Amino acid sequence: MVSREAVESRVVELVKPILDDLGLELYEISFHPAGNKSILRIFIDRPGGGITLAECAQVSRELSAVLDVEDPIPYSYTLEVSSPGATRRLKDERDFERSVGMFVLLELSRPVEGKRSFRGRLMAFEGGEVKIEVCRRSKKGGSLKRSEVRIPYEAISFARLEVREDDLLEGKR
Repeated sequence: MVSREAVESRVVELVKPILDDLGLELYEISFHPAGNKSILRIFIDRPGGGITLAECAQVSRELSAVLDVEDPIPYSYTLEVSSPGATRRLKDERDFERSVGMFVLLELSRPVEGKRSFRGRLMAFEGGEVKIEVCRRSKKGGSLKRSEVRIPYEAISFARLEVREDDLLEGKR
């Protein structure tokens, strides 16, 4: 049996030229070996966001043809090519840089300003810090006030984009 890591590494080599030609990028790849029920998942995106179903289908066709020739998986499997989704996980610094201006959910490994979770607009990622704008209720009057919170990147244990109704109405997702 071929290792999951070996398959993923080889498929990355095979899919990169296809994506480069189409102006797309690889977001994530995952191979789940399970005999004849194995699944190879390829998540792709366009720099700046916004992949179409037609682009996913085109990558699937082109990659399928290459995989048939190169045969990195010596048994049957299902190939799935899709978008990482509107509520995608932010996995690395590059994802944070590309998501400035969007709404995020951050879960922390240690408290910042007494909290382990924040929701807000990602304002910047620089100098190893994530800056988000959050809305907070004032203690006395209960009115909402916006404030900026600076969170060390290394304190973030989980992050993902959030979709808000305003984003959908404005056509941002």
